[in-house]
Amino acid sequence: LAGNPVFIPRSHRVEEALGEAEAGRLDAFYRLLEAVSEPYRYRVEFEEYGAPPNEAFERAYQTFCGT
Repeated sequence: LAGNPVFIPRSHRVEEALGEAEAGRLDAFYRLLEAVSEPYRYRVEFEEYGAPPNEAFERAYQTFCGT
């Protein structure tokens, strides 16, 4: 396994999955889990998981040490 992973659990995708799960919908969580289960293997069906967040998310999102 050389190089960087294609799919990583990016914050905007994790937040999306968490929000859906809190509402009782687990599809986004299971899809994210499947996408990152083989992070070095490119799969076209998960292409959107390789994309960066939109600008609005970037401006508003904050992370904190230890989280």
